[in-house]
Amino acid sequence: MTRGAVILSRLEKFGTLAEYTLVRLILISMIVLAGAQLFLRNFFDYCLLWGDEMLRLMVLWLTIAGGLAASRMDKHI
Repeated sequence: MTRGAVILSRLEKFGTLAEYTLVRLILISMIVLAGAQLFLRNFFDYCLLWGDEMLRLMVLWLTIAGGLAASRMDKHI
């Protein structure tokens, strides 16, 4: 392999790792935030004012990142 091909291969691996990390981070954050909202509302009669809107935005970002991953693997519609 040429030096350029090796560099591109490493960049592709790094991009894939970054993509998967982003998807996992958003998904875990969504689960924690939704659980915190449920806990706070049920037991303390309190909620994070920005929580619901943040969850909506996180769903959009997760959809974008998931679509990107699906397109890379040729598994999109």
